[in-house]
Amino acid sequence: MLWQALFLPPKPRHVKRVPPQQIEKEIPSQDVFSPGGGKKEVDTEPPPPSLATPVHTPLPPEKEIVVETDLYAATFSSRGARLKSLKLLRHRNKIALPKVCFIFPFSLLYGKKQSLHDIEFKEMVNTQRSDNYPLQTTFEGPDLGYSAQAPFVTHTSSLVVNNGHPQKELSFSWLSKKEVAFIKKFTLHNKGYYIDYDFTIVNNSPKHLEGNPSVEWASAITQEDKKKKGGFFGGMGGDVQQFLYLTSDEVNRIEVKNIKENKVFLGDIKWAAFEDKYFISSLIPSNTQDLKLKIYRGKNSVVSFQLVSPLKNIAPNAQQTFSYSLYLGPKDMGHLEKGRGELGKVLSFGKYLDPVAKPMLFILKLFYKLIPNYGLAIIILSALIKILFWPLTHKSQKSMKEMQKIQPKIAELREKYKNKKEELQRRTMELYRTHKVNPLGGCLPILIQLPVFFALYRVLLNSIELRHAPFISSWINDLSAKDPTYISPLLMGASMFIQQKMTPTVGDPTQAKMMLAMPIVFTFLFLNFPSGLVIYWLVTNILSIGQQYYINKHSF
Repeated sequence: MLWQALFLPPKPRHVKRVPPQQIEKEIPSQDVFSPGGGKKEVDTEPPPPSLATPVHTPLPPEKEIVVETDLYAATFSSRGARLKSLKLLRHRNKIALPKVCFIFPFSLLYGKKQSLHDIEFKEMVNTQRSDNYPLQTTFEGPDLGYSAQAPFVTHTSSLVVNNGHPQKELSFSWLSKKEVAFIKKFTLHNKGYYIDYDFTIVNNSPKHLEGNPSVEWASAITQEDKKKKGGFFGGMGGDVQQFLYLTSDEVNRIEVKNIKENKVFLGDIKWAAFEDKYFISSLIPSNTQDLKLKIYRGKNSVVSFQLVSPLKNIAPNAQQTFSYSLYLGPKDMGHLEKGRGELGKVLSFGKYLDPVAKPMLFILKLFYKLIPNYGLAIIILSALIKILFWPLTHKSQKSMKEMQKIQPKIAELREKYKNKKEELQRRTMELYRTHKVNPLGGCLPILIQLPVFFALYRVLLNSIELRHAPFISSWINDLSAKDPTYISPLLMGASMFIQQKMTPTVGDPTQAKMMLAMPIVFTFLFLNFPSGLVIYWLVTNILSIGQQYYINKHSF
């Protein structure tokens, strides 16, 4: 008995087990700030002594608020009042293959069953972790106990914005222990991709607050992004994810995968964004004066940019509101130009090609309104361009025909004066003057047409209007993607070969044979080109064949 009393541990006291659900209920709720009337008290029973001062106060359950419009469905999280998801209802990641792909012999390439993988709606928020959700907004400087996971409160469970209610507001609020309230208000519109965002700081404390308001947008780098390459054939950076910002009326771009270290940009920054080939997520401040733009790479391959406003001082019992606009949607000029910040400048086909490319895109969309099929619109536009350049092309081909006629005499001069270069040049020029032939007559008209060709090339390669736009649904159902049957590139190569055979040759036989190899090279090059671009080239070749036939038939 003495041994047990002195050395053995006492018997454990029986403690009643409290279920986790009951503990969660007994944790005191945080004071919340109501935009309409100061602090809102929540009556609760005193917590047990063991729970009065926890080391880590658990966060309340996350609340998701779903907003639906005609154009997108957005999900906001109560943790930080940030955007968790935004899906574009009129754009998908991919579309199903056309029916012809499952008919022999094309079924050998694609199998017999349709794959429904990755045909969901386009997601504009690609960060999966809650600590990386976009729209993290802070007041840098004073220690207010604010964190990315701050449990904001809203009295809204869901919103539907439609024609009957074309504009609605969604508000969140959070009150710090130092009596400073944060209010986030989002104004959503039914017929556009712009979202107005107001961040208000209400200073209920007895002290002045001095700090820098900042808002952040994050984007994750996927494995696919790391493998993609840009360049001219990829269009405006191809489908590569890029960070971009507008300052001094110039759009600056950096590939996201190349961002390895923190950078700071100063100046009149009008907006900052992440983009891929067809879509853009942008943040536009209302006040751009003395704005600072930070870009950095965090954990898990997440790249973020931060718009930091200049130092602000908020007096006791005063408040300040900082306004921004968001654009989360397609790079469609009709939508981009509806907002502020000159976001329309993001849609550029090149500094020197824009004056030609943008009118061509306008004409293409005009044809689409008349005939709602972009494949047919491309054919009509190709024919129109061919008609406009008919005189120049006719002159070029006529000059080449005349040059072909005097090729035997040029060959004689080369043989006769092969050791006298100066005499050969003089005699050759005399021959040109005698027959009234301009050796550059076949090249200059083609050079004049090159800017138009390259401009149309960029339009067909990069325009959101052609993304998932069908030509013949059972054959080509996406003019921005390659022809899955490879029929149109093969037809284009055949038409190019016929055109080469019909075109007069003015060089030596070796050069002529090399030119005949060009259709083979272009066929392989065009196998993976967007089918809309292939259709344009095919139609142009067919019209050129007809024009060359007319010229060959009528001797000059």
